[in-house]
Amino acid sequence: MAFTLFHARRTRSLRPLWLMEEMGLSYELEVLDFKMGNTGGEKYAAINPLQKVPALKDGNLLMLESVAIMEYLLGKQGASNLSCEPDDDEFGPYLQWLHAGESHFGMYMSLLIGHRLLLPEEQRNADIAKWATANLTSAAELLGNSMKGENSILKRGFSAADISVGYVLFVLDMIGALDDIAPENVVQYWEALKERPAWKRAIAL
Repeated sequence: MAFTLFHARRTRSLRPLWLMEEMGLSYELEVLDFKMGNTGGEKYAAINPLQKVPALKDGNLLMLESVAIMEYLLGKQGASNLSCEPDDDEFGPYLQWLHAGESHFGMYMSLLIGHRLLLPEEQRNADIAKWATANLTSAAELLGNSMKGENSILKRGFSAADISVGYVLFVLDMIGALDDIAPENVVQYWEALKERPAWKRAIAL
């Protein structure tokens, strides 16, 4: 049975969608209308009561976290040049940056978007947006100082870690904040990532 991915435009479901395109996997895509608190309506609520995306169905299994879904897909499909094995010299950095898309960036990205764009104006807090920006800037500087490849985090080349972090750079670019937050080499890195054919296919969907 093919994987089924529940997806909404511009959301974290782009991570597993991009990965599946990079891997050439067969999958079914259920595209939902994004609406805070009611994405997908009652039908999707029966699948994921949180009504957030992504959600991945594999037979009777349901997974809801974007980075965990990426690890699951890579593990289910066996060895891939998009991941690292434990005996690889870059296994540690690979895991670090695979999860950094959420642990270093995720909360601050969400706070920045919320207090710049998504929340009603009377609920937005400029101090929270400023704090989120400062933390995103620190994380982006760390990323810029940690990159080992020309257009990849790892010396070995493009991996799922680039997808995890690349989604954050996409969001920051989308809201016009990337140039202010990220150092020049990280901006150039994102420019290279978005030229990948698999990204272009994923974003077009």
